[in-house]
Amino acid sequence: MPRFGATYDLSGDGKTVLKANIGRFFFNPGVNLADSVNPNSSDQYVDYNWTDLNGDRVFQSGEQGVEVGRAGGTAGAAIDPNLINPHADEASFFVERAVLLDLGIRAGFVWKKDSDGWQRINAARRYENYTIPVSIVDPGPDGNAATTGPNLNLLNLDDPTRPANQVTETVPGYHGTHKTLEFSANKRYGNRWSMNSSFSYTWTDEFGNLYFNNRIGTAVPGGSFSHFGSYPLTPNEPTANEYTNWNAKFSGTVDAGWGLRVTPVLKMQSGAPYGRFISAALNYSSSQIVLVEPIGTRRQDMISVLDFRVEKQLRFADRAKMGLFFDLFNALNSNTAVNINWRSGAAFEKATTVLGPRIAKFGVKFDW
Repeated sequence: MPRFGATYDLSGDGKTVLKANIGRFFFNPGVNLADSVNPNSSDQYVDYNWTDLNGDRVFQSGEQGVEVGRAGGTAGAAIDPNLINPHADEASFFVERAVLLDLGIRAGFVWKKDSDGWQRINAARRYENYTIPVSIVDPGPDGNAATTGPNLNLLNLDDPTRPANQVTETVPGYHGTHKTLEFSANKRYGNRWSMNSSFSYTWTDEFGNLYFNNRIGTAVPGGSFSHFGSYPLTPNEPTANEYTNWNAKFSGTVDAGWGLRVTPVLKMQSGAPYGRFISAALNYSSSQIVLVEPIGTRRQDMISVLDFRVEKQLRFADRAKMGLFFDLFNALNSNTAVNINWRSGAAFEKATTVLGPRIAKFGVKFDW
């Protein structure tokens, strides 16, 4: 598809350059599309509504109800003949300036939009089939019914007894947009030091239901039959998410004397934006996941990691050399939570993954 790029010398001295690129890129559907109708796929399961008849909270045969979804095992799925191949439009604009002989700075903007996403859906349970209003109690962050939040107005299915009819089709309005501002400065090695630094700020508007090990909506049947992100399968899943993130990185090299070279690396990023979700009992599912706070209502702690390497080169004969190095990862021993639990309940906002501890490594390398 068409792609266009141009470079223009703004100052006429080769030190200030404007760069612009624009293009359209079509996605390769890969094997996932064919796999969505393959009765002998590696991922096979059947989803049923479950009624716990004896109240023991353990599934027994005979307690399954209407089939909700299926992957593999039978040719119970189809591909819409009018399926559209998804594509991405991208545009970028950058200004670069050579400030000194060995120092350059760069600033720019990148825009990307994914369009015409396809997904495997249950055609027997489209949005227009959810017509029965129902009020669900929000148990609040602690999950305690005695300290509830406001009621949620959701929709039950008009007829939960209809069997599943899985179809992979292009979903109108299934798109995602990403806009990023980027700044960087780079100094080539000279006068015994070099430096690379960058900062980016991103605005994201996308459909998605899985972030940082938290599932905030129903998984797409078949697992991977959603082209990008995940379009909500029911109107009770507000997974059109708008949020921001930023990243910064600084690294450099310094000759400290005595043949020692020191390389620090500092990485920082904004904490993950998130929102609280609950599990609600509706007439078509006893555990419908509902995002009660939009992504970005809350934010995890900022992550900052400092690493170091100190290296000394020893030469032997004309070409042989040996390097002795010492690495220190997470030098400040930060224990920031990388992943936390977003679900209401006793474990809400409890850490599930934290940064690894400070680690030191010694090594030797030999070149000849």
